Amino acid sequence: MLKRIVQKINYISKKKSYWNLWIVIVPFLGVLIYNEIKLNPLEKGNYTIGLVTKKYWPILSHKKIIYTYTVNGVDYKNGQVYLSAEEGKRYLIQYSLEDNSISDMFQNIPVPDSIKEAPNGGWKELPIWAEKK
Repeated sequence: MLKRIVQKINYISKKKSYWNLWIVIVPFLGVLIYNEIKLNPLEKGNYTIGLVTKKYWPILSHKKIIYTYTVNGVDYKNGQVYLSAEEGKRYLIQYSLEDNSISDMFQNIPVPDSIKEAPNGGWKELPIWAEKK
């Protein structure tokens, strides 16, 4: 069985056809386009406060963090690769207006203790206290 698979791979690789190349390129382009469409709404998003709830290190991946944030009374949970955020600390979050569950945490912009909560619906522009960072 293995010998037959190897023979098939050799046959495909020696063919002068470009159909095999399309079989690889089309799914790859599909993934790129999907990611661009899904993450693009962040460019028009509002800002709110997120709390880092967990920091962990999967065996086969980068160190990650889980954070929670609230938009219009609804709680959301998301995660991303760990850069510098500390567990239990609050950081600035930008979320999509189209789908509030899509968000990005700015791990280099901690929320000052003087800011207790974000306005309902978040900040429409980057807050003044965050522009300095």
